[in-house]
Amino acid sequence: EPLARFFHSHLCRIRKNVTLLTTTSASEIFEKMLYLESGDCFVCIQFPEYSALAVKAMEYAKKQGAGTVLITDREEAIGMEFADCHLIARCEKISIVNSLTAAVSLMNALCIALALKNPGQARANVERLEQTWRECQIFWNQEDKSEEE
Repeated sequence: EPLARFFHSHLCRIRKNVTLLTTTSASEIFEKMLYLESGDCFVCIQFPEYSALAVKAMEYAKKQGAGTVLITDREEAIGMEFADCHLIARCEKISIVNSLTAAVSLMNALCIALALKNPGQARANVERLEQTWRECQIFWNQEDKSEEE
């Protein structure tokens, strides 16, 4: 789920109508996918432990005519048969945790590629978001402190 949240937050900066599906409730997943159609893209992120529900959701997306992308750590991962495109980011086991550095790098590259398809809109979206953050004082800004001095 942290990878999906990371990817979602970055996609929202450059695209409209990005929805994050993060629940263990099958009925809720499919309620959120009800209006999925041709022209939409469903991205499934599968790393250990693999989710059977995520695969069922990707199968449903494919049946609805949406494009399907599977981001996973190995070529024989479950759900590969429902993916129009699969992207492999090797996941190395380091002691008791998995290193997801490759997956984060892959998602960064995807976001950059999408932003480059419409750079003017992506730049405008980011500037609007940053302006909102400043106006709402979401983050502490070093420049604001130096202006006060």
